Amino acid sequence: MGGAAEVLLGEDIGIIQSVLKALLEEAGGRFDMLGTPSGKHLYRMVFPRAAGSGAEVGAWAGIAEDVRSRIAGWRVLLGFARREDALRPARLCEDVGMTVEIAGDIVGVLQHVEADRGLKVIVVERDLLGEEGDALLRAIRKLRPRTGLVVLDNRASLPADMTADMVFELPSVRPDGLLDAMIRAESLAARAAGT
Repeated sequence: MGGAAEVLLGEDIGIIQSVLKALLEEAGGRFDMLGTPSGKHLYRMVFPRAAGSGAEVGAWAGIAEDVRSRIAGWRVLLGFARREDALRPARLCEDVGMTVEIAGDIVGVLQHVEADRGLKVIVVERDLLGEEGDALLRAIRKLRPRTGLVVLDNRASLPADMTADMVFELPSVRPDGLLDAMIRAESLAARAAGT
């Protein structure tokens, strides 16, 4: 659910209450009447959450049903140096039915890779990997060849041996671009694995 609001009113509001309740429930929300010690009515309105917020709604709203059914249930690892940078992509992935795990450092990323939790896609900031980032990306690819790998990277030139089986995007990629990159990465991994 999305946001909730609580309103304290001194008397029963009758018709307004009925209309609000019907509208909220029809939209997938809730309208609860709670008592208070003073005898006044406390109303809790829970508003349904859209597929995202603001500009993201449009990005996810255009996803075809067959694509939604394909990606729903994917386990995704987001490796971001700053946890707050991972929250927006995490929310967007969850909104389309993905299960999201977040790692804030290279140790966390490698623990997830080693644990093999059925990850479909790994999205990782190249800067998170440090000076040996390219070697670590190659190791991740070797350990999890069936897992799509999206690398958020600012470099102008990329190692040629890595671009064939990994998807590279700028860290500023838009939500729809990130979703597209994840789908392409998963497809590359599936082709490479012969599935």
